[in-house]
Amino acid sequence: MTDFVNGRRHKCSISVMRVICDSCHHTHAILPDHIIPYGTYGLFFVLRVLSEHIFQFRSIESICERYEISISQFRKWKCLFRQHKKLWLGELENLKTDTRDFMKTLVSNPYNGFSSEFISHFAFSFLQSHKNPSVCCSESAGYCQKIFLPDYRIT
Repeated sequence: MTDFVNGRRHKCSISVMRVICDSCHHTHAILPDHIIPYGTYGLFFVLRVLSEHIFQFRSIESICERYEISISQFRKWKCLFRQHKKLWLGELENLKTDTRDFMKTLVSNPYNGFSSEFISHFAFSFLQSHKNPSVCCSESAGYCQKIFLPDYRIT
């Protein structure tokens, strides 16, 4: 996962817990809210990049240079942010809500349950670029930890 730490871009590895669904017998990853499924950038990294643009701290070119991303990647994130904002707020509320105010809400309290609520409403994560390839579990299906293979390194 790519993040931005101490003014520099930083890549790190994460361990992901996987569980087997009692209903469909497929494995599913249990991800923290700050991970965007199927992506290599963390949610806070993307929000930081978009915030610098939304609050006009830097030009698009200098943002892309600072965070070492392409302009096309930046544009994809910006478009996805607009789509998900409209999806979350609804058509009318989206028109009334300033993008800066929406971003302030997201970054001021990142653990306010927004990510979890977004997933429960739409079955994919905020800023996830595509929906899950297979949504097979019914609401009544419970998870059990038949398989759990943590990637621990004991020294």
